[in-house]
Amino acid sequence: MTILPISSPFQAPVFHLESTTSTMEEARKLPDDRLVPGTVVVVDEQTHGKGRGEGRRWVSERGMNLLCTVILSYSSIETIPRALTLKIGLAVALAIEEQFPELAGLGTVKWPNDILIRGKKVCGIL
Repeated sequence: MTILPISSPFQAPVFHLESTTSTMEEARKLPDDRLVPGTVVVVDEQTHGKGRGEGRRWVSERGMNLLCTVILSYSSIETIPRALTLKIGLAVALAIEEQFPELAGLGTVKWPNDILIRGKKVCGIL
């Protein structure tokens, strides 16, 4: 795992791997002193990405997706902002529309954690 020489709005490291089973598992392997809020683990290929629920997987072609885990930290479950997953999903949907104007108005956020474009899932927030 290498640290990418890029700036982050979180002032936290961005780690990169070519391939892994799961970005979430790689994030869990980081030593405590590397787990600062805003740390990102990004990969080119993820072979066993996890979805919500038992046995669900996220499958993708190498180099065709943004595959990452962003570490957030809250002191307790009560301090997590309400509807955080939906808010992040909305931000992602709006960012997609900003980058791809031809998709404007075609994105939706599906409860509880999916972003759809033209009815097809393009992202899941866990």
